[in-house]
Amino acid sequence: MAMSKVLRSVTVLFFLTLPSFLWAQKSDSTLVEHRVEQGENLYRISLKYHTTIKKILYWNHLSPDSAIKINQVLKIWVPATTTVKPGEKEDKNNGNNNTGEGEKKPAAEKEATEKPTEIAKPTVIGTDTIKVSNKGNNDFEQQFDTLKKWLKPVLLYVQGQKEPPEVFSGTRIALKPEEFDSTGVLQLSGYVDVYSSWYSETQGYDQFVKFPTLEPFADQVGLNQIALSAKYTASKMRGVVTLHYGDMPESSWSAKYNLIQQANAGVKIVKNLWFDMGYFRTHIGLESVQANENINSTIAIPTFFEPYFLSGAKLTYSPAGHFTFQINSFSGFNSFVENNNRKTIGFSVLYESDRLSVAYNNILSDDSTLTHKTVKQRLYNNFQTVYKSQWFDLGFELNYGLQGNAGLANSENYSHMASSILAVKYKATDKFAVYSRGEYYNDPNGILCGMYFSPATKLRSGLQLWGVSMGLEVKPITNSFVRLEGRIIQSFKDGQDIFYSNNRFVPNREELVLAVGCWF
Repeated sequence: MAMSKVLRSVTVLFFLTLPSFLWAQKSDSTLVEHRVEQGENLYRISLKYHTTIKKILYWNHLSPDSAIKINQVLKIWVPATTTVKPGEKEDKNNGNNNTGEGEKKPAAEKEATEKPTEIAKPTVIGTDTIKVSNKGNNDFEQQFDTLKKWLKPVLLYVQGQKEPPEVFSGTRIALKPEEFDSTGVLQLSGYVDVYSSWYSETQGYDQFVKFPTLEPFADQVGLNQIALSAKYTASKMRGVVTLHYGDMPESSWSAKYNLIQQANAGVKIVKNLWFDMGYFRTHIGLESVQANENINSTIAIPTFFEPYFLSGAKLTYSPAGHFTFQINSFSGFNSFVENNNRKTIGFSVLYESDRLSVAYNNILSDDSTLTHKTVKQRLYNNFQTVYKSQWFDLGFELNYGLQGNAGLANSENYSHMASSILAVKYKATDKFAVYSRGEYYNDPNGILCGMYFSPATKLRSGLQLWGVSMGLEVKPITNSFVRLEGRIIQSFKDGQDIFYSNNRFVPNREELVLAVGCWF
């Protein structure tokens, strides 16, 4: 076994060194050491010695993308046929000793010789004369290429390889530099917020409270959300990827793609018209799933039952002025994954100025599944507006929805729901503010919320709730918040005791939340 390894190593060494040995040790050649001077490149040096760039790279163990430096010494083997005195400078005819105007230089040489530079004097080893000739170089190069083809199967065998190393075996991970567009803008951002909350509602250990989107655990410090985002915008393309992790994604996000908050890409069709596809955060509603984008740290009941995420396509038109129009096609009302063969479609219009924004959104969907064939056509309408001034931020949202085949008394009837949010913030200083929010949700047939069981009445029905919250906000730096918020939620339907506290069912819940967040 040991002898076999030795023989293999010797064989590899022999065949790897044979090409260099055959090339370099020709009886009619002379070794020249050329010292690189300012303004020279491999092209000019190859012309000077009547050889090729490929050979110079080979003789000096350089790769094709190697850059030569001033005073670098290059070894060049020159065939000893024509005599040229050492130190003789390159003439204007690139080796042509005839008088008269020389041939026009190629573009590559012209670019490299915009600043005239004297050619370096070669150092000669072992002779007083350098003999230069271009005759026979092409023949020798062809012979060497043929020799390499003959040796390749042998080299592969002794190296134990089944295919040549240069064979491309898969998609590149590192992209070529020319595959990056330098005209676009890349924005990287991050967000994190943590919390500690108390709820009057009693729940089991490590269980989410009802309506758990933000601050979903009680009596513990929790990581509400950490999000990292990359957004790229160019003249004709754009895209965004946001990944998130924490209690919010665990409690309220897609089960299959839980780490993806959004991932979409778009192309400009014509001026002001964009087509985007992928996974999106919802555009519907006053409040976001990130507390830093809201007035409050908690989520209102109307927001909780609106869609959070959508997968599909958007066509957006933004003409000159303050308006934006959009038509949408999605997989479902609140889904990354298709749940039936009927698409969800919608329309949006937005007016936006420096202080005021007004939006209308609608979404038409079918809430039935593949296993339940009854069509449950749903139309959800959302109106929202935000006004910002130096001292106040004011937000208002109004929603109305209806759905077929959803009545409790008669399953073939249409059912209706309505909800609303009013939020206001008073900014006493740049670093201190107080805020309040009122919320109303009336969905008696459970179009969005589904059915809830009331132990007191022994009946199942939808939700009818109102709530109010108040809070204090401190901003240590501009891109941060510290909030202390109190809230109460109350059922206004008799007998709807959906919360559990002190070993009994009750119609209300109190909350107290401390939240700290920053973004960068």
